[in-house]
This record gives sequence, C-alpha cells and structure tokens, in this order.
Amino acid sequence: MKNWEDHIPSNVRNKLDALGDEGLQWKKDLNTVIDCIAKEWSLSLEQILEGGSEAFVAKCALRNQEKGILKLFMPQLEGNSEFEQQVEALRVVNGAGYVKLLKHDVKRKAVLLECLGEPLSESDYSIREQMKIICGLLKKTWIPLDEKQELRLMGQLIGWFQDFILSTWEKLEQPCSKEIIERALLFLESRRKCLSSYQSVLVHGDPHADNILKALDSNELSYKLIDPDGILGEPAYDLGILVREWVEELVDAPLEKAIERVLLLHNETGVEKQSIWEWAFIQSVSTGLFLKVIQEHGLGDSLLRIAQEWLRFEQFPVPV
Repeated sequence: MKNWEDHIPSNVRNKLDALGDEGLQWKKDLNTVIDCIAKEWSLSLEQILEGGSEAFVAKCALRNQEKGILKLFMPQLEGNSEFEQQVEALRVVNGAGYVKLLKHDVKRKAVLLECLGEPLSESDYSIREQMKIICGLLKKTWIPLDEKQELRLMGQLIGWFQDFILSTWEKLEQPCSKEIIERALLFLESRRKCLSSYQSVLVHGDPHADNILKALDSNELSYKLIDPDGILGEPAYDLGILVREWVEELVDAPLEKAIERVLLLHNETGVEKQSIWEWAFIQSVSTGLFLKVIQEHGLGDSLLRIAQEWLRFEQFPVPV
C-alpha cells in the first residue's frame, strides 16, 4: 500500500506542524481515509498535485473513465477557510464560474471536483492582464445572495480579523510597528460602518492567480475559480487581495504599484477606490502575520514591510 503521507505538499505540512498533535494524527490517518473514500466513490488516485496550502490533492480516474480531483482538507487552522462554507459556495454556484462540485463528505472533509487545466499564474499573461481576467471572472460570480446560505457574513469576518490581527501580533511579540496594527483596526472599523451601504454578494475570498484554473469544458479560453472561502460580503474584499498579490513586484515600489493596481481594479469593476485600499492594507497585515505563524517568515516580513510603506496614506491618494 502506498504511503500517501510522504506526498503531502510542503505548504500543507508546515501548517500541520503548526497544529501539533492534531496535525500529526491527520497525517497518520491519511492512508485509511484515502482508501475508504476511493472505495466509496469508485475512484483511483493517479497523480499527486502540488501547490495547495490547505489540502491533500490528487488527480483521479473515475468509474466513467473521466477524471476528477480529490481534495482532503487538513484540520482547521486559524486563518484557513472553513470547509463547510467552501462546500456551500460551490453548491450554490453549481459550476458557474467556479469549479463544479461532484461529491463531498463533511465528516472526512473531502470533496471530489471536476478536473480543470493549468492555473492563470502559469500563463504568459502579464500581471496587469491577469488582473483584468480575474476582474472579468469576479464580476460574473459576484452574485447577490440572502443570508439563508451557510456562508460567512462580512460582519463576522470583520470581527475575526480584529481579533486575529491584534492577538497574533501580541503572540508573535510585535513583529511590526504598532502603527500598522492601529491602521488595520481603523480600516476594519471603517468597513464595519459600511456594512449597510452595499448589497451583499458571493465573495470568493482569495482570488489570486493560482486559484484560477483554465476550464476544460469550453471551446473558448475561459477560467474558473477554485478554493472559495464562502463569504457573503462586499466585492472590495476580493479586490484587496489582488492589490497585495505578486509581492515580488510590490517590494521594489510598494506605494507606486499599489496605487496602479487600485486604479486598474476600480476602472475594471467600478468598485470604490477607498474600500479597495482599506481591504488591501488589512489583507497585507493579516496575511503577513499568518505567514509568520506558519514559519514562512520571508514572505510574511515582506508583506509587513509593504504595509509600513502604505501607512503614508490613510485616504487613497489621488494621482496628480
């Protein structure tokens, strides 16, 4: 019998280590869980897929000779998406703009998904072109929903960010300036005050280029989103992610590139610039702290240094 534990991606392994005994037990149980799922869902694993950060992922052969993707999610780590909310988001959209959900098992935190192609991040498109493609996809998938679905509400998420940022900053013995934390909390309060000013839509939560894969069920070039966080909230949340992505470009000109990105995102979507700016700052700080928790200090420190540069402007600067 193959030992699947040896094939856990390094990003997932780092997070499992951060979970201690719970993470160790998940690794020990992996072979048994995969065997059970494979029998129940009539599938056989063909290829382990790297690049994921929250799950063991494998390409599978299904009974009907088609291909699918099996994902087994690791135990919940603060800062990761909630399994039930991710499944709910996929169930609601039913393959429209998102990867199609074929089967799921809540107890084992397992999903079987349609097979997609290469991620947008591996295409020849420039960063600017990738951002435009992502905006086009997000605009189609920001669908209005009521609160009956089991999705995370924006007010709840704002409260989580407030607690996580302050407590993690203290737990890590203050790895960045107090001013950065105060500005993040100020912006979160600003977003809370705006909760009643927009119609809530399905928000992906992490629409970076690795989470956007080429669709294989269309004659035209198109992409689909994977790994949704399952959030009901404001579109600016998704766009803030894109401002703090592609960190290698940001570090050389943090403010200049951020301003360029906010303007591009605003022009492509019509979403207010200040709301994008505030979420970009919040995301840079929270992700920087989270990365340091899971021992990815280099990238985490880079994001915190970028946030330090962004402190210069509380209000989004209007280009001269």
